Amino acid sequence: MDAILIAYSNLLNLTLQNVLLELIFPKKVSEREFCESIWMEVKNFDDLNLYVACVRNIIDEATIWPNQLRILPKGEAWARDTWITDSMWSERDFILHGWQKRRINRIAFAGWPSPFVSHNFNLSLCTNFDTVSSNWQYKDTFIRSNFEVERWLNKTIIASSRDFEKHLKLLTSRQRL
Repeated sequence: MDAILIAYSNLLNLTLQNVLLELIFPKKVSEREFCESIWMEVKNFDDLNLYVACVRNIIDEATIWPNQLRILPKGEAWARDTWITDSMWSERDFILHGWQKRRINRIAFAGWPSPFVSHNFNLSLCTNFDTVSSNWQYKDTFIRSNFEVERWLNKTIIASSRDFEKHLKLLTSRQRL
């Protein structure tokens, strides 16, 4: 794996997927080993997506793990990456993910323009429920209607579904070899 992919190897999401495979499907050893063999051969982002499709193909069989875990379908999660909507958000959004300080106001993958009026947060305001939101003043240019953000997200979901299907076909052809 090259240097860029070594960074991917530590992603919590990918680690979590492997752990879920072991916990939810302990008897699917050969399927898990097949996915792990793909992981060991990852050389680029497309290979990485092939690994993710392999794991998702197994995990998606179970949406509920008895009273402990529920895997939400795309578009129904509580958190999402803001780069998907160019940092635009609506009142429906609950948690916006991926705002790394090192990527603020950068034109790069996962870069994000700051939606905050100020970055000078007064931490003493955080101790009182009545004043905690005073730190979070947003530029109104980033706020969109629920409909507009949902339309944006739906385009991403459709594209993601197409990519997933493409990767499933590649997996099927690899399994035949």
